[in-house]
Amino acid sequence: MATDPEIMNALMAKMHSVIVGDDPVNNVAVPGGNYIAFSRPGISIGNEDLDFGFLSQNAQKFEAGADFADLVNTIPTGLGRWEANDRKVNDQYTRVLNTSVYPVSELSDEEEERLERAKSILNKEAEAIDLITGDVQKVIVDSPLYELYQERQENYISELIKYRTLQADLTARPDDPEALQQWNLLSPAYEQKVNAARQRWIAGGKEKVEEAIGVISALEGRGYFKYWLDLEERRVRSIRRNADGEEYLVTKYFPANFWKDSHNDSWTRFSMKHSEVHTIKTESETKWGGKAGGNFGLWNIGGSAKYHEIKRDEKSDSSFEGVDFEVLRVPLRRSWWDANVFESKAWQFDPQLDSTQLSDGNTPPDGSMVGYVSALIIARNVTLKFDTESEANSYAMREITASASGGWGPFSVKANYYRRNETTTHDFVQDQNAISIPGMQIIGFECSMLNKSPDPDEDLNWEFEGGGF
Repeated sequence: MATDPEIMNALMAKMHSVIVGDDPVNNVAVPGGNYIAFSRPGISIGNEDLDFGFLSQNAQKFEAGADFADLVNTIPTGLGRWEANDRKVNDQYTRVLNTSVYPVSELSDEEEERLERAKSILNKEAEAIDLITGDVQKVIVDSPLYELYQERQENYISELIKYRTLQADLTARPDDPEALQQWNLLSPAYEQKVNAARQRWIAGGKEKVEEAIGVISALEGRGYFKYWLDLEERRVRSIRRNADGEEYLVTKYFPANFWKDSHNDSWTRFSMKHSEVHTIKTESETKWGGKAGGNFGLWNIGGSAKYHEIKRDEKSDSSFEGVDFEVLRVPLRRSWWDANVFESKAWQFDPQLDSTQLSDGNTPPDGSMVGYVSALIIARNVTLKFDTESEANSYAMREITASASGGWGPFSVKANYYRRNETTTHDFVQDQNAISIPGMQIIGFECSMLNKSPDPDEDLNWEFEGGGF
């Protein structure tokens, strides 16, 4: 029978292939992150945590926006499962903008105009209310065209996840008549939906947006001082403050209101049976956050409702039959930054101020910011199928019932909130053969890992004096 680490590894490997894999229909790579850091256990999240305004927040919602930004801007370790820490990507981005030096060069008037046109395709100016002073602020947000581009891109990836899930079931259970029947029945329609969504993405401005991104990337190594100033202005103008006066940068997600019935078609039904554990290939473990590692137990019991305050692990037993849930990939938007900066070869840290690398680009990577979260992996309506009355499982569930929080693998069974003020409940329903968890929870973070950064091009003109702002 499968051990706890084998079950966990197989589940993470299958989910990685479904969510972050290539497009097997069109034989192309898919945009987005390149690995998933799974949470153990999942992090409970409710509608009230997500229903905050992006431009017109009010006193009832700004705390949720600040807490959400704090969570999703946490820097992933790149060395295993998701871990709570105080290191934030917005701090590292500020460090890049304020302690860097860049080549000496200037853009021609024509190049300046091209750069401004490219930026106008991606961004626009909007008004936001300062919650402390009530003043109207000018902020930079995504343009309507760039928003459409991102929404249609995500619709394409959503349809692709459905297709890859069907394909993964057949690959993991090739002798299962049900998996074969589902593939023969549904795969033609799913493939058609993938192609239709990709064509809508292309028709929705894909070429124009990516051309603008290419222009900015090509010109950023020239006239960099002005470009750097523009980035810093965008960041500063995006700063918000909560009721305590603490600064944060609003980080958005899409689609808006994804938890509502109108978005039910975006969710994908995912399952894994016990019979799949030894048929799923897990040799590429570094791609989904490294090996789960150790002789841990799938049950994890927390000392408080706050996420990742786990007291101990407990073993499950061999009665595991399978897991079934709905899953949705929820991409993030950070209008306050340009992530292409991290891959640019036209800057370096001023050695007189700070020379610590963001990432050395190795495997595993090391540095002050080896990657960033690009999307959330959210599950709902989770069903864990096993004998809940066995000695090991019943003991673990009694401990969780008496504790403030607990989970099984990447799923939160009870509590485990990330926010400062817990205002909702999160619990499970049990019968003899399964437990059901109806609410939403973040079970993983899709992450974009950096190559070596900074990695300056030696052929550029580095005859600089001083650096930063």
